[in-house]
Amino acid sequence: MFLGEGALDIVLLWVDGEDPEWLQRYRQFTGRDGNSAEFVARYRESDELRYALRSLQKYAPWLGRIFLVHDDVQRPPWLVKEHEKLKLIPHSSFIPAEFLPTFSSYAIESFVHRIPGLSEEFICTNDDTFLIRPCLPTTFFRNGKPVVYLSEFDAPTGPVSTSEPAWIQALKNAESLIGADQHPRKNVAHGFYTCTKQAAGRAWRAFPEALLRNADSRVRSAHSLAVLNHLVPHSMLQAGEAIPCELPFVRMQRWLFSEKLSTLFWHAARGVRHPTQRARYLLSHLSHPPVALCINSGPRESIKALLSEKFPQPSPFEV
Repeated sequence: MFLGEGALDIVLLWVDGEDPEWLQRYRQFTGRDGNSAEFVARYRESDELRYALRSLQKYAPWLGRIFLVHDDVQRPPWLVKEHEKLKLIPHSSFIPAEFLPTFSSYAIESFVHRIPGLSEEFICTNDDTFLIRPCLPTTFFRNGKPVVYLSEFDAPTGPVSTSEPAWIQALKNAESLIGADQHPRKNVAHGFYTCTKQAAGRAWRAFPEALLRNADSRVRSAHSLAVLNHLVPHSMLQAGEAIPCELPFVRMQRWLFSEKLSTLFWHAARGVRHPTQRARYLLSHLSHPPVALCINSGPRESIKALLSEKFPQPSPFEV
C-alpha cells in the first residue's frame, strides 16, 4: 500500500564507511585514518540498510515516501534504479555547500527538514534501526502532533568535557539551550525520531549560532548538537506541540558481555534507589513490548545472521 502525496514520510540516513572513494574523502577532510574503534562502530557497513527497508515495508507499509539520505559519492549498488516510493537524496541536495562534505550525523540531521518534497510531519532514523512490530501512523503522530518516546534515562547536564563521548557532549549542548525549567529531563528514546518541518526551522531561528557550529563540524565534536533526538522534541514538548510517551519503544541489541553487564548493574542500582519506579517500568515492558530494535555495533556475521532471520523477505527496493 502506498499512500502517496500527503502521507507520512520517513528520512533514512545511510553511509558505507568501507567505500574507497568515501573513505578517501573522510581521510582528506578530517585528517583521521578511519581505523579507530569508534570509526568501525559508527561507519562500518554490515548491510543493515537492506533489512531496515525490509522492516519498514513489512511493519509500516502505509508510509508515504522513504527518503534515503546518502553521501554524494556513493549509493547502495543493490537498490532498484527507480521506485515511486524510494527517493535517493544526496547531501548536496539539501545541505549548504559550505558544510560539505560532512561525516557527522548531527550535522546531517539538522538539515533534513530542507529535503525537497518532504512531508510537513516526518520521521527520521538511521540504517541500524528496525521496526519489529506492526505500526500505525498513530504510533508516531496523533492529531497532527508528534509522539515523543522518552527513555528511562535522565539527560546529562553540566559543562561539556572533551573527555566525554561525543553523544554526551551533544546532549549536554542541547540541554543548555532548552533551559533548566524541567530537570531531570528524560532522553528521547533512540531509534525513530518524530518531527515537523516547522519545529525544525524554528530551532534554526532560535539557536542559529549553536546550529551553525554543529553544522561546521565535519565529524562529531564538542560543538555537536543533538537536534532531532533532543533539542527539537523537547522544544515541541515545552510548546505543547508534541505528545510525551514513556512506554517502552526501542530494544537495544548488545553483543558485548561488558555492555550487558554494565546495563544489568545500572538496572539493579536503579531498582534499589527507585523500586516503585522500576517496578512500574518493568510492568510497562511486559504490557507494551518495544516496537523497534536498534543495533549500534557488533560482529558483522552475527548482525547479518540476526537480521536475515528476522527479515527474510526481500523488499521491492532490492534488485
